[in-house]
Amino acid sequence: MQAVVRGRDGRQRARRAKAEFHNRSRAATVLQRNFRRVLANLYIARMQFAAVRVQSLGRGFLARTLLMRCVAAAVRIQSLGRGHAGRLVVRALRVRNFLALWAAAGQACAILARVRFRRRRAKAASLLTRLARGFVARMQTRRMQQRREAARLFIVDAMKRNGIGSSVQAQAATLEAELG
Repeated sequence: MQAVVRGRDGRQRARRAKAEFHNRSRAATVLQRNFRRVLANLYIARMQFAAVRVQSLGRGFLARTLLMRCVAAAVRIQSLGRGHAGRLVVRALRVRNFLALWAAAGQACAILARVRFRRRRAKAASLLTRLARGFVARMQTRRMQQRREAARLFIVDAMKRNGIGSSVQAQAATLEAELG
């Protein structure tokens, strides 16, 4: 009977050992699968970040080239306009008729007046902008000074109420007493 029991115990131990081996190998497989999934997710995230970065650099390059083309076109249009106005004035000056000369002088004065008006308007706009920035800066400075003065008056008042002198340790004690 003992031999039968021993044989059964041995088989049970063997089954348990086999089950434990399978459980461990399954656990290792699960761990490996999870680790590989995390690595794959990190790799995908890195690749997506790199793709977004490359796309943003490409878009920035395209935007800069488009801007430079627009600037070049604007400069070209301006130069054509200026050259046309100058040619009109020269053509008018070549005419021997006095009325033609008078009209050309009037046109040149009008062009000059327009140029001066635009310059004055641009200067006025920059002046207004500069004045507004200065006003805002002064207002911010004034607010900061008022806050500092209010804080100083609060500390001085608290020191008077608590009968403390003006040393640094006394100020610290006052602040501790006021703040709890």
